[in-house]
Amino acid sequence: MLFYPLLDEVEFNLEKNYCVYNKEGKLIPSKLLPIGIDTVENLIGISVEGNNKGATYHCDMAYIEEDGILEIDCIRLVSRNFTEFIENLYIA
Repeated sequence: MLFYPLLDEVEFNLEKNYCVYNKEGKLIPSKLLPIGIDTVENLIGISVEGNNKGATYHCDMAYIEEDGILEIDCIRLVSRNFTEFIENLYIA
């Protein structure tokens, strides 16, 4: 997994990806902030509002509908909070 950098000097940073996927493209729900990608460039997002604030999700980008929006069935819960997400990245 690759986290999006926070630096302005990097072309595809956190802010740029937010604009591409949420603001301009509206490909994923506005409550999800894209924080990274997996090895096949699917998005990892964190919920920034609502009852599930802090939960992380995997967005399978292979299933974007004709209208350019990701099918809701292709957004899967990964963890209930960010701490749990980070802890589960470690493989013993």
